[in-house]
Amino acid sequence: MSAFKCLIFLYPVKNAAIPRSGRRKLRRKTMSGEEIKLDPDTEYHEQMLKFLKDRFEMAHRKCEEAHREIRYNREMYLNKSLKIYWQNPDSVTEDEKKRVFRSALVASKIDTMTAIQTDNRPKIFINPESPGPGAPEWESTTLQRAVEKLGGVQGLAETLTKVFDNWWEENGIDEELYSLVKEARVCGAAVAKIWWNRKLKNFRGDVVFERVPIEDFYPDPDAKSIADCRFCFHTKVVDVEELRARYGVAAEKIQPDPDFSVLYPDRDKGDEDDGLKFRVKKTVLVEGYFKDNSMHRVDGENTNPVEMPKYPNGRIVTFCGNVILRDEPNPYPGFPFVKFTANPVPGGFMGKSDVRDLAPIQENADMIMQQIMANMRLVGNAKLLYEEGALTDPDNISNIVAEKIQVTHMDGVQFVPPQAAAADGYSVYDRMLRLADDISGIHDVSEGKESSGIRSGRAIISLQEGTNRRIRPSARFFESFLKAAGEKILWLILRHYKKGRVYRYGECRRQAAYLPVNLSDLDITFDIAIGPNSTLPADRTAKANLALALLGTPAEDGLPVVDRQYVMEHLDLPGREEVLQRMAALRQTPPTASAPDAMPQPDADGLTDQPMQSAQAPAAPAPPVASLAQRLTGI
Repeated sequence: MSAFKCLIFLYPVKNAAIPRSGRRKLRRKTMSGEEIKLDPDTEYHEQMLKFLKDRFEMAHRKCEEAHREIRYNREMYLNKSLKIYWQNPDSVTEDEKKRVFRSALVASKIDTMTAIQTDNRPKIFINPESPGPGAPEWESTTLQRAVEKLGGVQGLAETLTKVFDNWWEENGIDEELYSLVKEARVCGAAVAKIWWNRKLKNFRGDVVFERVPIEDFYPDPDAKSIADCRFCFHTKVVDVEELRARYGVAAEKIQPDPDFSVLYPDRDKGDEDDGLKFRVKKTVLVEGYFKDNSMHRVDGENTNPVEMPKYPNGRIVTFCGNVILRDEPNPYPGFPFVKFTANPVPGGFMGKSDVRDLAPIQENADMIMQQIMANMRLVGNAKLLYEEGALTDPDNISNIVAEKIQVTHMDGVQFVPPQAAAADGYSVYDRMLRLADDISGIHDVSEGKESSGIRSGRAIISLQEGTNRRIRPSARFFESFLKAAGEKILWLILRHYKKGRVYRYGECRRQAAYLPVNLSDLDITFDIAIGPNSTLPADRTAKANLALALLGTPAEDGLPVVDRQYVMEHLDLPGREEVLQRMAALRQTPPTASAPDAMPQPDADGLTDQPMQSAQAPAAPAPPVASLAQRLTGI
């Protein structure tokens, strides 16, 4: 096979191999030997389907092992992995299964790590990169007018930052990020899809930040990151009627596939398990994104044809079953996906889940505690031994809780006290809990509990720093994820936000403004900057106390080390933005000249409102006023 034909096979291009003027009918033999004539459109359709399904099968096969581990991790996190020790599971009733001890150790540690990592909202800044004033592109009249309306380059950066923050608040991105970080810690990786939905905002459109379940994303088997992918797939379970309404005539041949055969090719057809009755009208929609190196000729400036990439950003092909619903150039700069891994594994697409290290500890802790409770049920109650016909009727003994056992050859009634549970079991269980703390870095102090045996402030701070060191690398990976996602979001905002679009900003978003220009007129490159350490876990009380202490600490010139504005910027107080604005307005107001102190004037009785002081005696010193730091900290 020639290199040209190999290229056509890898990247099918409609009608690329056959000129329109000399197009001929293609033929294919059936199993019975009968020849069927195929036109070029049908041939292209079959080549494209084969291309897509072959690569989807490769990606699906690569993800099977990871998906099995993800299902186990989810069960452990949700505490649904029920393992019964020291009892026959078949003899346990459903009510007894609900009471089987499960420690929920995995969920507790992961929830705490996620809360610490997402507690601080990231500080995102947008800075213009090019072109700047003086560049040839800056001479564009349209660009100059647009920037002037926004208050220059600095005003442009501030406006875009406000627009970005408004989009963030409107779409609840903080909640989405919490779920995304938790999925990365449970499953090993999390993927977000960033795309433009033109139907939102009364068909003005808006950017969508969509968390894609990791089981629905199938990357290139050889890729280590999204940028390395030659192709990737995003699957969705959709209703057939909804699909037909969306794609019209192209979707008429689509039939329900309740077995989801494209995802589970080995599943028995018509299997009643897994909620078949809820899937009777469902099918699987597959969106394929892949790079395409196809070239096409375009007329150059001198009318000479020039070879140019036909799909510079790749292609998007959507198919369902054997029907191709969409085939178009990718409108985004690259694939519209961003990946986050809390614990990256060198050389792998998926990261390491926190469940992998914590699950064995939880299972052993559950086994030990179930053994202790089983022994308590067997020997933990007192026993009352009696012989039939004894003078003492055991039924008349009502001041003890014991199991009554009838025996022979014993005179009277005998009381056997209960036995204590083995102390070794409790010590091993406590050791399992401490091991989970060491692995996760989450201690009592991290969870807001009083740490037993630790009273020193330095020791408590050391435990907090230990938690921060455990989470700090993941926080930096998270900042890289936010930067990559922010660049895609800003690219869409600059392409689609039009003049007159309203955005809100300020404290509680009570101030509103509108865009004076189309952002697409700004032919400027921007850079997304994440505030340093803005997502790292930090003790807010410690930061506030430090800012107040610096305010009360005089420097060499006698003035405080920091000013009031610095303190207000580091205190999380309601109305902080308004206070800062008033302080800025006061600094810009010129001071008024104060009149000289007037002498007290006597009234009709010859008395004054203020007591007279002797000219020779100095005024009594005013009592010291507590500093702001002392009043707020109570020191």
